[in-house]
Amino acid sequence: MTGNINSQAEIRLLLALFYLGGQDISQTQWLNIFKRKSERISDLQKSVASLQEENSVKINVIKSQRQVSLLPAGKRRLAQALADGQISCDGIVVSTKFAKALLQWIKSEGNQSKVDREKIDSYLEFKKASLHVYDRLNQDFKYGNLVPIYQIRRQIGEAVDRSQFDEWLLEMQADDILQLLEGSVEDSAQDKMADSIRTQLSGFRCYAKKIQATSPTI
Repeated sequence: MTGNINSQAEIRLLLALFYLGGQDISQTQWLNIFKRKSERISDLQKSVASLQEENSVKINVIKSQRQVSLLPAGKRRLAQALADGQISCDGIVVSTKFAKALLQWIKSEGNQSKVDREKIDSYLEFKKASLHVYDRLNQDFKYGNLVPIYQIRRQIGEAVDRSQFDEWLLEMQADDILQLLEGSVEDSAQDKMADSIRTQLSGFRCYAKKIQATSPTI
């Protein structure tokens, strides 16, 4: 299976939250349901922080209890990960609950996700979609016009394959719509670096900055 340890934990946490109903779930119950025997709750905190940062989950404190909800971006991430086989059962006794969670996803979400996900077939459509995602992420997370490329890729998801995403985002730079900047993601996570863009001449580009004050005519 693909993905590093942290990424695998994030996918398991998203699946667990979906299985538990997705809304206002006790954080203790959420973190324990599919926890590996070798894991401690503290080992999962980095994954929890990452899921919050990318707007996949929301955590509220209600009457001194931490309650977790699955957000649309989290469902999209889970759909993409399961479709790509990015989940491993290594180290987990595949319990009835874990098997039921996968079956529940397939029945209620798997087929529907494939139908609902609109394919982006042209550069013009990609520009419109990526600028919309850029603006939303920049506003929601107050990125100061430096939006992580991995976030844009994950939000667009399977609407564009990876190589086409890279090609069209580089074309947007060539058209002076976005500037793609060097650097590393905030925690240097391998999966986030992999979801950035790597160029042959200048290495990784991890952040996008909109050049034009307004969106170009689409």
